[in-house]
Amino acid sequence: MSIYLIFVRIRVDIILINKKNMSKTNKWSIQLLIAGLVMMFFVVPVMAQEEVVSDLTNIAPIVGEEVTPEDLGVNDPVILADSPFYFIKEWTRNIRLKLTQNEEKKDELRQKFNNQRLFDVYRAIEENPAVIKKVEKYLEHSDQDLEKLKERIAKLKEKNNPNLDKLVEKFTDNAIKHDQILEKMISRIKNNPEVVVDFKDRADNRLGEVLEQFDEEKINSIIEKIIPRLHSLKVLQRVENKVNNDKAKQAIQRARLRKIDKVSESLTPEKVQAFLEELVVDEEETETGVESEEIELEDDNDDEIIFEFPAEERPAVEAEH
Repeated sequence: MSIYLIFVRIRVDIILINKKNMSKTNKWSIQLLIAGLVMMFFVVPVMAQEEVVSDLTNIAPIVGEEVTPEDLGVNDPVILADSPFYFIKEWTRNIRLKLTQNEEKKDELRQKFNNQRLFDVYRAIEENPAVIKKVEKYLEHSDQDLEKLKERIAKLKEKNNPNLDKLVEKFTDNAIKHDQILEKMISRIKNNPEVVVDFKDRADNRLGEVLEQFDEEKINSIIEKIIPRLHSLKVLQRVENKVNNDKAKQAIQRARLRKIDKVSESLTPEKVQAFLEELVVDEEETETGVESEEIELEDDNDDEIIFEFPAEERPAVEAEH
């Protein structure tokens, strides 16, 4: 690495010595050469290392587990969003998207780049919360890309494209994992967290707009595939409240409650109680017009746990009482 830096330094010295005798064209040529060498020997290898995609199907569904870069199919970043070289990463991503002709591959790249960018921003804020103003523009880049993905989902749905399922499921899963990282960002920023709060709120609205395009069967299928973390259920509860379509709102609620039931089966009674208490919100905020009934779950020690399910979705466990 030091050899390449020495070579670049030599080229800089040549520019300084011959500055007066150079034409503008020659100056630009040498500057481009230096920028190309820096990117070739430093930035591109690091990006390649960061963008190794892991097999998401092997991730254990642990309730409350922290979202890691591997959960999003990327590696922990080396070049963070506050780096003076970060614009080269963004520039390279844009070029790759423009050169990719296959629309499905482009969707995958766009999601991967957003996942990586989010961790680039998060790690920068984790090290120094004061850089939020400096990295704010990269959240705006993600906003633009996520809007394009939302539009792409609508277009695929309109055409009954077979790639729709894969895209909407990954979009939903990513959105929920992003939310957990955004909450951690907000907790780190002492001044002006509104930038991230607003981004997070737009993400909730966007996910709601995507989900309400589908019928109940499809919504349930999408949510069924989400890793059952506690945080994912909180996000779904917020999204449910933002959806305007009553049928979609009720479908999200039913799918979410099924997920709660499934998660509860894998926990001890104490953890189930704590888990359900975390999900409690004001009745006014969760009103969806779906008739509900209380369900009582008992463990071997006769500990009683109560939560609500829509009447038509009462779990089989009730038959035991």
